[in-house]
Amino acid sequence: MIKRPSYPLNKIILTILTVTCLALIPVAANAADTDPAKGNQPASIYFSHDAIEINNYQNKQVQNKQNAIKAEQAAKEKAAIEAAKAKQQAAAKQESQRQKQAVNQNSHNTTVTNGANTYAYATCTWYVKNSLPWVPNTLGDAANWAVNAATQGYLVNSSPSVGSVVVFAPGQATAGAAGHVAVVTAVNGDGSITISEGNFAGLASNIRLVANAGSYRYIHP
Repeated sequence: MIKRPSYPLNKIILTILTVTCLALIPVAANAADTDPAKGNQPASIYFSHDAIEINNYQNKQVQNKQNAIKAEQAAKEKAAIEAAKAKQQAAAKQESQRQKQAVNQNSHNTTVTNGANTYAYATCTWYVKNSLPWVPNTLGDAANWAVNAATQGYLVNSSPSVGSVVVFAPGQATAGAAGHVAVVTAVNGDGSITISEGNFAGLASNIRLVANAGSYRYIHP
């Protein structure tokens, strides 16, 4: 019969304590990093078998940060492209309006019409009559055009339209004592109108922008 060796109880207890202390060494070392006086947060307690999970977590955090940087850069590039496109469209629109105004200016007739125009030569009324043949010769001085046109059956209101006649009362838009008339060539979105006119500031013909379009009277064909 084989006799099993006997171990004293104190040796068994000592062995258990040794194994327990060895297992708690990583915990004590990690906890030592915590220093409330330095404002450190309590250290995370982990054992060596958690290293893979910690490494994966750190890699994921780095990847998330990189993705956020890429997304921010993409958003900036998109905004820059849209801003450049809007700027190009605004420039193209402005150029188109400029060309239209040039065409309107060149298309207006400022020559004598062999008796068909009975207004005083080179006046604003004469200019408008040459530009718009439908305007009658019987409207008188510029200041009276709106009243006389309404009396003769023409539509007169405060709503501008391209091809209508704008009538400025004395003092409006630098008009003199006899008033001033011009041709509306554009109605703009900012509440202004573009007009073509004669006998303004010493010019035979002129194109200008006039604000507060709703303040004036307009004669429509």
